[in-house]
Amino acid sequence: MDANPNRSTYAFCIDNKHPGFFFLCFKASRTSRVNAWHVRVIPKGFELLKSSYPDMRALTNGFKLRYHTESQKRQQNGR
Repeated sequence: MDANPNRSTYAFCIDNKHPGFFFLCFKASRTSRVNAWHVRVIPKGFELLKSSYPDMRALTNGFKLRYHTESQKRQQNGR
């Protein structure tokens, strides 16, 4: 975040309590809190927020689009 404070940071993290799942952890800005979304490993890829993705690249791109959409909804609702 220090190298480019206008960009978000994300990482994939192990979920020790739930086999077959991992976290997609992210921090949208320097001042925002760290968030984590559950990702489920499915036979032909991954599932994030009830949407499936065939590989990690698709999952990453889907996450970026979904986060952008969710943040726009929050802004429109005044949150």
